[in-house]
Amino acid sequence: MRKFNHLLNSKWTAERPVDRARHFELKAFKGKTTQNDQVVCVMRCVVTHSLICVRLEELLDEDKWRKGWFRGEVRAGSSESTDSE
Repeated sequence: MRKFNHLLNSKWTAERPVDRARHFELKAFKGKTTQNDQVVCVMRCVVTHSLICVRLEELLDEDKWRKGWFRGEVRAGSSESTDSE
């Protein structure tokens, strides 16, 4: 678990809202699940302060979560619009 301590209090944006919220902070690690020996992260919503649990493997999946807080749907590196003149 020590190798993940640098992620504590880090900010995350869900690609798809979780209970209508997108911005979370990683607050703690629960340890490993008994079934798959995977690390479980405790995430706190910055608006409602509700807690959710997310597997570390899922949190590091760029299709589901992004490190940092972002607005909108446009990903870095993609063009926002294609203007034809």
